[in-house]
Amino acid sequence: MHGCKKNHPHVPFERYTDDIVCHCRSEAEAKALLKQIRRRLKAHGLIAHPDKTKIAYCKDGTRKGSYPNVSFEYLGSSFRSRRVKTASGKMTARFAPA
Repeated sequence: MHGCKKNHPHVPFERYTDDIVCHCRSEAEAKALLKQIRRRLKAHGLIAHPDKTKIAYCKDGTRKGSYPNVSFEYLGSSFRSRRVKTASGKMTARFAPA
């Protein structure tokens, strides 16, 4: 991830051993970053797991888009849109783990 950190310093990410989640601002940015990650892995004789590697849309109360992947698994938690109660007592949708 050192190359990604250098070339995409504005993209926050979490990494644990061989698992990583990158927080991109757009689908285009996510695709470009994934392409770079795959190139870097290939240069070291590695590949991204095809069933576990995907771009997910973190849909919540403010993001209304429609995409094929709106959830993902990371370190045993399932991240997806969930109904939560705000501090003011209102119900809203937030992208959160369970």
